[in-house]
Parts: sequence; structure tokens; C-alpha cells
Amino acid sequence: MYNFLDNHDVERFLDLVGDERRYLCALAFLMTYKGIPALFYGDEIGLREIGASGMESSRTPMKWEKEMWNTKILRVPRSRE
Repeated sequence: MYNFLDNHDVERFLDLVGDERRYLCALAFLMTYKGIPALFYGDEIGLREIGASGMESSRTPMKWEKEMWNTKILRVPRSRE
């Protein structure tokens, strides 16, 4: 099973829910549910397109400037060695 919250054919999930906490909960569910989780480019940095809807928001170009990334979503826990 191939599971995703959004892709190139639909609006970005973060824009749909409009709430970072709900988005993070949905990502946790996606990663722990059975099947293969898939992230659309930009989901890992909280890419959004404020004011756009539908296909416009799902085709937002990747933001390569790290200062524009949502580091709360991107953050990866460090291992405790």
C-alpha cells in the first residue's frame, strides 16, 4: 500500500489543515501506519503557498534557501550515544 498526505495532483496537506500541529500528527500517523509512506517534495520543510489553492499550491517550486524552511518539521532527533 502506497500512502501519502498529498502529491502533485492535490492541494498540499499543510495548506488544507492550516495548522502545524495537525500536520505533524498526520505525518506521525502516515509514518507508523501499515504500508509505504511517501512524502511529496517540500513536505519535509513545511513548504506552503499562501494564497494559492488546488494545483497552484501543489506545484510550488522547491525553496532551496534554508532560512525559508520550517525547521520544526524538518528536525530529526539526534541519537543518544
